[in-house]
Amino acid sequence: MASWKLSLTAALALMFLLSGYAFDLELTPRGEVWSRVGEKVALSCRAKNCPSPSVKWDVVSDRLLAGTVRGQDSESIFTIDPVTVEKEQMYRCTAKCGGKRKQRNLSLHVYSLRDAVTLETVGSLQVGRKGTVRCIVPDVYPVHLTVQWLNETGVLETQEVHDHTGEIKNVTVTYELTPELQHSGQKLTCRVNMRTDEELQVEGTLTLDVHYPPRMINISAKPSLTVREGQDASLTCTADGNSPVTIVWSKLSADGWSMIAENQSTYQLSPTRIENSGAYRCEAINELGKSTTEVEFHVQGGPRDTRLSVTPSAVKEGDYVTISCTTHSNPPARLVLRRNLTSGQTELKLENGTFSIRAVQLADGGWYQCEASNDLGTQTIHTELIVQYPPKRINISAKPSLTVREGQDASLTCTADSSSPVTIVWSKLSADGWSVIAENQSTYQLSPTRIENSGAYRCEAINELGKSTTEVKFHVEGGPRDTRLSVTPSAVKEGDYVTISCTTHSNPPARLVLRRNLTSGQTELKSENGTFSIRAVQLADGGWYQCEASNDLGTQTIHTELIVQYPPKRINISAKPSLTVREDQDASLTCTADSSSPVTIVWSKLSADGWSVIAENQSTYQLSPTRIENSGAYRCEAINELGNSTTEVKFHVEGSPRDTTLSVTPSEVKEGDYVTIKRTTHSNPEGSNDLGTKSIDTNLTVQEPDAVAKAESPVGVIASAYTGAAMGSVGLVLSGLYYIYRRTNVKNSYQMSNDIL
Repeated sequence: MASWKLSLTAALALMFLLSGYAFDLELTPRGEVWSRVGEKVALSCRAKNCPSPSVKWDVVSDRLLAGTVRGQDSESIFTIDPVTVEKEQMYRCTAKCGGKRKQRNLSLHVYSLRDAVTLETVGSLQVGRKGTVRCIVPDVYPVHLTVQWLNETGVLETQEVHDHTGEIKNVTVTYELTPELQHSGQKLTCRVNMRTDEELQVEGTLTLDVHYPPRMINISAKPSLTVREGQDASLTCTADGNSPVTIVWSKLSADGWSMIAENQSTYQLSPTRIENSGAYRCEAINELGKSTTEVEFHVQGGPRDTRLSVTPSAVKEGDYVTISCTTHSNPPARLVLRRNLTSGQTELKLENGTFSIRAVQLADGGWYQCEASNDLGTQTIHTELIVQYPPKRINISAKPSLTVREGQDASLTCTADSSSPVTIVWSKLSADGWSVIAENQSTYQLSPTRIENSGAYRCEAINELGKSTTEVKFHVEGGPRDTRLSVTPSAVKEGDYVTISCTTHSNPPARLVLRRNLTSGQTELKSENGTFSIRAVQLADGGWYQCEASNDLGTQTIHTELIVQYPPKRINISAKPSLTVREDQDASLTCTADSSSPVTIVWSKLSADGWSVIAENQSTYQLSPTRIENSGAYRCEAINELGNSTTEVKFHVEGSPRDTTLSVTPSEVKEGDYVTIKRTTHSNPEGSNDLGTKSIDTNLTVQEPDAVAKAESPVGVIASAYTGAAMGSVGLVLSGLYYIYRRTNVKNSYQMSNDIL
C-alpha cells in the first residue's frame, strides 16, 4: 500500500514537471500587515504546483514563534490571537517541493490607540494668569503621534510626540494659555493622529471654565435705605464672579471700618435702631481678588438712650467738673440742661451738650436735668452731682462708759461725717506706739473687759479723699491678778548678782510688798518698784520668798523659791564589802557627792602611765569577780555645770602566787656570757605568802664549743667544756644559783656576773 502511494506521488510530480508548470509559494496578505493590540490575525502560506509540499513557519529573529499553525492540502495557516507588542515580528514561511525550496517573508506591525482621549486643566484657569490644559492619550503604541490643539476658530498648535521605548504607555500632552474673560465657555479640542497603514484619529473636547475676581458688585436695601426706628430692614449684596465668593459686611465707626458679618449675602437689621444708621460696606472676595461697594443707611427716630454723665465720676471740692448730655436720634435732637433748685429750675448754657464747672464747691451739688427733643419725640433724664469730701466730725462713744469694772462687757463705737463710705481702723497705744487692733468695723467689742484693756484708743476714719482721727482714754478697774514673782538669773550660783522681781496687773495700781520666809517667821524686804537685789548671793540667801499685791479692789499673794547652785562637794567613796577583799570575791565601789544639781560620775585608776578613765556616768563601779590586778588607787570625779570635785581610795585584792615564770636571758648560753635569771609572779602579798606557795623550775644549758661552732647564731651561747671536769663545775654553779633563787624573794630578776662564775 505504501509503495503504491509513493509511486503515485512520484508520478504526479513527474506529470507536473512534464506539463510545464513551475513550483511557487504564495504568502497572504502580502508585504506588511497592521494589527491592533488584542485583535486576531491569520497568515496563509500556499504552495503552488506541488502536490505534497513541506511547509514551515518561523520568525526572522532569535525569538520563538508564538501562535498556532493549521495545515490543509498545500496551504498552511499561522494564527496569532491575541496580537501583542511582543509579536511585532517579520514572519517567514518556507516550503519544500521535491528538491526545490522556496520562502516568503511578511512584516506584522502592531499598534494601540484608544477611541477617546481625556482633557483636564492643571489647577483652575484664572483670567490673566498663565494656565495649563493637558490631554491624556491612554495605551499608545507606537508613540509616534501628531497632536493638534483646536478651538472654534481653527488649529491653535500642533505637536509631534515620539517615544522609542517600544512599549504601550499613556501619553500626556500639555497646552499653555493665558485665558481672558471671554474664553470662559469656549471649547478646546485635543486631536491625536497616528499613521499606520491608514490614518487613525481620536480627539477629546473640554469646555473652558475661566475664573475671575468679583465684579459688578451691588447693595440693595429692603424696604429702602431710609427707615423708621423699629422697622425690619435688610441689606443684600450681589456680585458676579466665577469662583465661590465670600461676602464680608463692615460698618464705619469712629475707629474706622469694623467687620460686622461674613459669609452671608444679606445682613439683617431687625428691628432697626438709630445706632444702625451709618455707612455700610460690602466686600466680595474670592481666590482671585475682591471688590467693594458702600451705601449710607438711615434710621430715623426720636431721642432715646439719653445719658447725663458727670466727669470725673468721683467729684471732690475744687475739681474741674463737666456735666455732659448725649442722646441717639435722627434727625439730631436739641439738648437743654437745667439745674433743679429749691426755688425752681434754671437753664444752663451748654456747649456741644456739655456744661463745665471750673472749681466745684459743695453748693454745686444737687440734681441736674437734660431734655433731648426732635420732631419725632422727647426724652428727659436726671442725675445727681455729689461733691465728696474727707471724713470729718469723728466721734467715739463708749458703752456703758469709759470707766468699767474688770469682767464687764464694753464697746467703743466710732462715727464720722463723710460723703462716701468710710473704713474704720482702731488702734491702741502701747510702749512701742500705736498698734492696729481692728479694721473695717465701726464698733470695737471688749467682752469681758480685762485690766490690760485700759489705755488710749484711736479711731481713724478713711475714705478715698482723706482721713481723720480722734482718741479717748478707756479705764478698766480691778484688783491685782496675774501676779508674778521671778528670780533673775533663772539658774543662780554662789556670788551671782540676783534680782527678785514682783509684777502684777491692777487698776488702780497695786502696792507691792516683798517678804522672805524664815524659820523664825517672815521679814519684809526693802524693794524698789517690786524688785529686791542681792549683789553677791550666798547659800544662806536660798529659800522661799513672797510677794503681796493689793489695792482697794483686792489682794493677791504669790511665792517662789530661790535655789543657790554650787559645784559638787563632800565627795565620798564607799567599798562593798570593804577596801580589802580576797581574790575572786564580788566587790563594788560607790561614789556619792553633795550637789545642787545632778552630777556626772567619772571613775579612774592609777597605772604606770598615770590616771586612766575606766567608767563614766555610773555612781557604782563593779569588780566581779576581783583579781589581784584590780588592786590599786581609784579616783571618783563628780561633775556638774558649775565645777567638779574628786576623792581617791586604795583598794586591795589578796591572793596566793599565780602565773609565776622563771626566764633566762639570753635563751642560749655559752661560757663567758652575762646571764640574767628573772622570776615573775602575781600575788598579794608578793612571793611566797600566807595564802599559798608556787614553785617553778627551768634548765640552763651551756653549749660546748663544737656546738657553738656549728650553730647558725653563736651569740649568747655559753661554751661548753671539753672535759667532764668542766661539766661538773657548771653543774655545781647551777645548783648554787637555784639555791640562791629559792632563798631570796626578788620582784624582778637576779643577775650573775663573770666574777661569780
